[in-house]
Amino acid sequence: MPKPLDLSDYSLDDLSSLIDEATKLRAEKVEARKQELRSELDAKRKEVEAELAKLGAPTSGPRLPAGLSEGRKRVARFTYRHPKTGDEWPGKGGVKAGWEDILDKGDVGDVRKEKLTPYRKAIER
Repeated sequence: MPKPLDLSDYSLDDLSSLIDEATKLRAEKVEARKQELRSELDAKRKEVEAELAKLGAPTSGPRLPAGLSEGRKRVARFTYRHPKTGDEWPGKGGVKAGWEDILDKGDVGDVRKEKLTPYRKAIER
């Protein structure tokens, strides 16, 4: 790493110009490095595709985990409706505000499921 510069004698305009030049140079270097990495990645992809072709595997198209298609999102199958407020909650994550009268913060798994069952409502798809 180069020795730090003594910038104390620079004027405000000089410092601003220096910052602008350094920012532009940094952006150019970042872009050049991105291009290098893209080239390396492309070369590696071609190597892997060649190996896959030798094995008879498909070499194009998206390879998603079995059972998943593009754009598919996991959605809760049930929601729970609070008996007093009517507030709905999927039952995931921490105990939502307003549900403390039904659930304790430490309720997990079967305990949570058992306490929420009376308030369960199926989601229509």
